Amino acid sequence: LETAATQVSTVTGAPQAEWLYLKANAERQLKKDDAAIEDYAVLLQQHPGSPLAGSAAYEQACLLFARGRHADVVAVAAAIGPTNAAGVDVYWMLGESHATLKQSEPALANYRKLVEQYPQHERAPIALFRSGKLLQDAGRLEEASGLYRRLAKEYPQHALAGDALAASAECQVRRGQKAEAVADWQALGQGHTNYAGLDQSLFAK
Repeated sequence: LETAATQVSTVTGAPQAEWLYLKANAERQLKKDDAAIEDYAVLLQQHPGSPLAGSAAYEQACLLFARGRHADVVAVAAAIGPTNAAGVDVYWMLGESHATLKQSEPALANYRKLVEQYPQHERAPIALFRSGKLLQDAGRLEEASGLYRRLAKEYPQHALAGDALAASAECQVRRGQKAEAVADWQALGQGHTNYAGLDQSLFAK
């Protein structure tokens, strides 16, 4: 870390960007997150065209996300680039950050990209559920039900599958579509007999 700090202050151009990146990574390893965030920011500001800029932006975004600085995550994400190897993490952080900031459309867009591009990832069904909840809260009940049902169909063994069917049924009840709600409750009863809210759902039927 001391060597990197010395080099950062003495070299310029591409070598400085490299030393800044090494310094920030060392600070991150040492749990000096504030210093790491600052050095990643300096790299991005002074060397935006560096081959390391995308990685620096990603590392900075991870630190910012862990600290709940969602507006800053959104601001720095543009520098990460669409080809970053950690794309699933980028879409997740952006989806969660936009949702926290009450920006539902970009949140939905990033959750959608995560599901489309990484359908086998463990966060894909969670992204579907989050999307359904955003749509449900916005009163877009038919769309929400569609996503909840998709989760239950494509990820039937996932822990959220039962919750998704119950939520879909709730959406259909609110839409006045009792037959559709019954179909969800039946699917819940047939495929998720251990679902904690099963008795309550069947009673609502």
